This record gives sequence, C-alpha cells and structure tokens, in this order.
Amino acid sequence: MIEWAQLENTDRAYLFARWGLRGVSPRLDRGDSTGARPGDHRHRPGSLGSVWNIEPDPPEPFGPGDLIDYDLRVYVIDPTDYVSELRLVLGELFSPLGRWQLRPPEELLNPRAVGFARDNAQHRPAPPAADARLWQIRVGLRGEGDYSDLDDRLVHAHFDRGLHFEHMSSQRFDAETAELEEALSRYPELRDSPA
Repeated sequence: MIEWAQLENTDRAYLFARWGLRGVSPRLDRGDSTGARPGDHRHRPGSLGSVWNIEPDPPEPFGPGDLIDYDLRVYVIDPTDYVSELRLVLGELFSPLGRWQLRPPEELLNPRAVGFARDNAQHRPAPPAADARLWQIRVGLRGEGDYSDLDDRLVHAHFDRGLHFEHMSSQRFDAETAELEEALSRYPELRDSPA
C-alpha cells in the first residue's frame, strides 16, 4: 500500500489531472515540480510545468436532510471482491458522518463507456484481465459533514486500500427538494428521516 506522501510530484500531478477533471481533486500537498520528470507519464502525453500551491476549497457543509450520491465505475471481472473492500472503506469514512447505503453493482453495456474504461484500466500497475467488464456501483450518504472534503477523502481511502476505479462522480441533493425525492428512490434505506 502506497501512501499519498510517498508519491513523486509527477505522480501526484498525474492523479490530480486525471481525477480533477471528474469532480475529484486530490490535494498536492504543496508539491514542487522543479525536479520532476518531463514528458510522457505512464504512456500519457504530459508537459512540463509548475505545480501550484493552492488553498483547499472552502467548506461546503451538508446536513442530515441532504443526500450525497456517489457513482463509481469499476472495470473488473466480478465486482464481489471490490464491493467487499469498498464496504470497509465506506464503513470507516461514512459511518462517523451518518447513514449510508451501497446499491448492488450493475453491469454497464454501453460500448463507448466500456471502451473508455478499458483504455483507462490499461494504465494501472496491474492491468485487468481481458474478460473484465464495466460495473456501476452507487452509494448514498445522509448525515453531516463537509462535501468539499469528502471526495478527496474517498479517493485517498480507495488509493490506500489498493482499489482502483475508472470513474467517480458525486452529486449533492439538498433537503426538501423534488430532486432529493427522486434521488432517494434509489436508496430506500435512507428515505425515512435523516440520520
């Protein structure tokens, strides 16, 4: 298991660039790229530039009436082992914040999405098997916390456990809105009153 602090600055920049575009922004811990390797990184085109020291996002508190909805896409043969490990990650991260529900994985068959996931997965330290498939795993959370910090913490928790996902997105649904009611239809265990 590799800790975030053990990564070289180019690895941190790569993770930031990859996941930052998907609504996830791992912090760079004041990295400095002056000694970084220029050029391609893990067969991805790269360019030499500075790593900025930016302030964290301002807090964005969510309350017990809100719902945070996560959509994870994983490229594996069978998601059973992944889901078992994910339960441990979510238990440690989400349980102190409130109640959460993990939906059963659903296989995604869209050829474009599958091709994108297959291409992304080839850049892992250990590429997936040829017969891997794309699975969608959704997680709902109701409780209290900082939404701006939660994505980062979930990415780090995945990384620390050695888990890989091809895509992660999240959406906040505020209390007492029509959108919340629709989103809660996916999470019946979270429907009855907040945490």
